[in-house]
Amino acid sequence: NENGLTPLGAAAYLSPDVAKVLIEAGARPNQPSDGEGRTPLWHAACAGNAGVVGVLLHAGADPGLQPGSMSALHCARLARGAARRPELGEGAPCGQARAGYRGQHAAGSQAEAQP
Repeated sequence: NENGLTPLGAAAYLSPDVAKVLIEAGARPNQPSDGEGRTPLWHAACAGNAGVVGVLLHAGADPGLQPGSMSALHCARLARGAARRPELGEGAPCGQARAGYRGQHAAGSQAEAQP
């Protein structure tokens, strides 16, 4: 897409069902999903998308992979802290992961909220 994400990387900001369909179609959970080498698990963890994190882990995503200087677990912890501090706004401390993807993340949140 225009943000450089693979389909599974973009699914990290959407419903877990999207990630499931992509994995069933052959998407690999440990394949880098952007130009920086970050994995779909890293993106989902930074976005605080526990449903997609679960799908990826169940499909064999390796939580030990560390693209760059921050692991998925570390980014998830920072994102969780940002969620508790509304003064930080929507940009998680993993702003690099979230910047430019907010529209996709918001679309996923809306899709999940609908029955």
